[in-house]
Amino acid sequence: MRKSHKVLSVAISACLSVGMCVSAYAAQDSMENFQKSETYTGQFADVSNTHWAASSIKLCYEYGLMNGSDKGFLPSNNLTVAEALVMADRVHQIYTDGESTLKNGTPWYQTYVTYAIENGIINAGDFTNYTKKATRGEMAYIFAHALPDSELSAVNAVTALPDVNASTAYSKEIFTLYNAGVLTGSDEFGTYKPTSTITRAEAAAIISRVAVPAQRKTVSLKEYASIKQGLYTIPGTERMLYVTQDGSNIEFYLWWFHDYCRTGTAVLKGNEATLPSMMLQSGDYISGTLRFNGSSIALTFDRNPVYFDQNWNFTWCRESFRLSDAQLRDIARSLGVPDSLDVEYEQGEAAYWDAGQRWRTYIRIMHNGQTVASVAVDTFTLEWLTDIRMYSGEM
Repeated sequence: MRKSHKVLSVAISACLSVGMCVSAYAAQDSMENFQKSETYTGQFADVSNTHWAASSIKLCYEYGLMNGSDKGFLPSNNLTVAEALVMADRVHQIYTDGESTLKNGTPWYQTYVTYAIENGIINAGDFTNYTKKATRGEMAYIFAHALPDSELSAVNAVTALPDVNASTAYSKEIFTLYNAGVLTGSDEFGTYKPTSTITRAEAAAIISRVAVPAQRKTVSLKEYASIKQGLYTIPGTERMLYVTQDGSNIEFYLWWFHDYCRTGTAVLKGNEATLPSMMLQSGDYISGTLRFNGSSIALTFDRNPVYFDQNWNFTWCRESFRLSDAQLRDIARSLGVPDSLDVEYEQGEAAYWDAGQRWRTYIRIMHNGQTVASVAVDTFTLEWLTDIRMYSGEM
């Protein structure tokens, strides 16, 4: 009997020793905890060996960061907020505990939401719909808090991006991940597209860089020009140019005769953008270059057209093609409409006035659905032109 107790005591000691060895192997709060725990042998039939994210998806599976479903990995599906939390939770738990043990709850994502809130990955109330498609900004916010800042040390020096600034939601987390080598952008300027959605394949490439520092990238981004967006004109002519910027892309609307407009997109490189080939009224094609210089834009065509000069110089007029509320209020005030009167504005599309040889916009001021004043103004200078109806106080 005593002998049995001795054997049992040895067995218990051995079990404790094994337990202590396992616990010691998984160090607390360590990047060394990220180790391959699975072997990928082509489990995802929808991810070919030539898929651009195949290596990242394989790594995520082997490190226990992402799993597929009975339908495959679904690389082109949009990432949801819940899926982003699952990935961030797994990174956090492996880093702190050595393994990911979280299981689905009711609803399936609740366990991961609770863990993320309790561990500071997100705050309670940050999201109200966990099954919605995550934006790229939201994903950056979640992933950036999966590890402590000390594990996301800077390997880059990114201080400016074409479409992210201090007022952009989650800008702090976005810049943290760029400088840590986790994010690289979608072009040579580092354009991030923070409000766009993101696929599971793209998310796999990003979360693999969070968990495995060897996957992180050093980048050298090209400088981009931040243009003054809005409406430009060449005073005394029919020519207008309206431009907006989305990262390194320029969208333009160009009028060279009042009824002849060309639209398109161009890539901004430095302070220049090359216009794509455009067809003239003659049926001929021509292209050109836009050069941005503060409040002016110089347009130079690649050759001298028959109908007009080769070089145009536009001057900035205002941010929007349509008049702002402040401008409309000033017009109403000039027509005698008191500020105390609750009014609504209706403005028509800008149209070229042949008789006056200028662009004009018709403005109607209404109170309780009735017109109380109106005027057609110069689209650019806001000078009164025609259809002038002063406020009389009678309705």
